[in-house]
Amino acid sequence: MIAHRLALTALALLIGVAPVRAQVQDVTMAMPSISLSYAMVYIAADRGLFEKHGLNVTLIVINGVGATNAVIAGSAEFSNGSGASLTRAVARGQKLLAIAGVLDRTSIDIVLRKSVAEAGHFDPNSSLADRARLLRGHTIAIAGVNSIDQVYLNLVARRAGFDPDEIPIAVMAADNALAAFASGQIDGLSISPPTPQKLVLDGGAVTIASGFAGDPPDMNPVATTIVMTKPETCDKRPAICQAMGQSMKEASAILRDHLDEATAVMAKRMPTLDARLLATMLPKIRAAMPDPPVVSVRSLQNSDRMNVDAGLLKKEEMLSSYDDLTTDQYVK
Repeated sequence: MIAHRLALTALALLIGVAPVRAQVQDVTMAMPSISLSYAMVYIAADRGLFEKHGLNVTLIVINGVGATNAVIAGSAEFSNGSGASLTRAVARGQKLLAIAGVLDRTSIDIVLRKSVAEAGHFDPNSSLADRARLLRGHTIAIAGVNSIDQVYLNLVARRAGFDPDEIPIAVMAADNALAAFASGQIDGLSISPPTPQKLVLDGGAVTIASGFAGDPPDMNPVATTIVMTKPETCDKRPAICQAMGQSMKEASAILRDHLDEATAVMAKRMPTLDARLLATMLPKIRAAMPDPPVVSVRSLQNSDRMNVDAGLLKKEEMLSSYDDLTTDQYVK
């Protein structure tokens, strides 16, 4: 009897000290494209941060605003997208919540064929408006209709004083845009890195406008890349929002404080990418990250204003408040 009791006590102690393994939860994150802009997500995936926090994350690419629409439709729990997409959705009755900030500066560069720019007497030191006027009448590639690519292109055109409709657009993935540029089907790109920067590095294009350089300065900070979800997702499954927020927070710290480690991750993730581009762009991406990775109310307000200035939203459709559209709860 005594031996039996001792055995039970030992078993109880053994059970008491055994680590409790959290149940792994399957979630889907929709991505608008394959881009260096999402380095934080790739670091979280490839450094095992999602798994560390109990998530099995499937990344799917749905071009442009399709990634945001996937969350609205319920086919993905999370998406990376722009604050402009979020505020437009909310203005049209689709409630979304920003739970982590990835970039709070526009991550789009607009580039134009060098020969075309030089024919228009391009001066890299001239005003944004003067540079942007060179885009008129030339076909520019974007990754998706109503995406941040088009929002930024429209904004720049309007700042130059002409209708964005005077810029023919071609909707295509980045790889196809490179081929179209090489064959002369398009004259420029308004796309996230590294594609526009590759054309500039190779000498075939010049930069007309750069979100990374702060063009235009009155639109900073702006919630260009955020992790968003439906509010009810966090209400019903708070553990996955907490896990996602903490994963992004730790990935942000790697990118901010351990650039060599981040570079190694991205070099493996994008093995064909020119090492010079990676060395140039990752510090720019790091500089465009909010620290801590929180989506500020002001950045959402500027995103909404960008929609209006770009002609994708009427002024009267601007939201009266942005307080309920973002939280720092999951990245603390």
